[in-house]
Amino acid sequence: MRLLSGTADRDGTELALNRAYKLTNTKSKIYTLQGCTIEVTGVCESRVGEYPAPEASPLLTYVNMHFALQDERKAAKSAGRGAHGPRVLICGPANSGKTSLARILVGLATRMGSQTMVANLDPNEGLLSLPGTVSAAVYGTLMDVEEPAGGFGIGSTPSSGPSSVPVKVPIVYYYGREKVEDDVPHWKDVTRKLASSCRAKLNNDKEVRISGAVIDMPGVDAGKDGIDLLAFAISEFSGMSCFAIGALICVSD
Repeated sequence: MRLLSGTADRDGTELALNRAYKLTNTKSKIYTLQGCTIEVTGVCESRVGEYPAPEASPLLTYVNMHFALQDERKAAKSAGRGAHGPRVLICGPANSGKTSLARILVGLATRMGSQTMVANLDPNEGLLSLPGTVSAAVYGTLMDVEEPAGGFGIGSTPSSGPSSVPVKVPIVYYYGREKVEDDVPHWKDVTRKLASSCRAKLNNDKEVRISGAVIDMPGVDAGKDGIDLLAFAISEFSGMSCFAIGALICVSD
């Protein structure tokens, strides 16, 4: 795939003009706000859709949300020592677009110079790591456009050595199961440890503290067990001295 003219992005990360991107086993979307020309080669199923009005596109809501979070970051920076930026936790059913929304918010924030902490609590995906883990990382540089859809990159972002995409080093805790429901006590244990690691980073890095955090929950239903998992995550991350959940974003399919 190559962007020939105009502007476009994939989940908040802007495409470079005339650069070939190789996407393999990927189901994704490319957004353009002002129009573009894209060349696609190879075997793929491609669709071009146009919303009848800007208000009909979910991207408008995502962009407005991004600017609202940017206002909170600016306010935290002006407030001075000890102030913290926005903290949001994204929840909803499985396959409802939670991780895609997280990618967009973080991708847009990175383009504005923020260094947002991202925590992934869904062991089915992985964050710059293999599935079967919970993890967190600071995103102060662009994401890899060629990463598979559905996560922030499963095991393919280097932690050392030369790379066209700046290196990111995640905090990773091994869970070893595919789903949270497979071993809830163990998931709670590793999530508690991850929250503690995030607190240490936020306490010791002013830029990250001001930029805030985005927490990507596993898919949960509206039943008692799902609410219990959500309440646990909110409790653990809200227990940080500089880290109280400021917004809860519910994504519905």
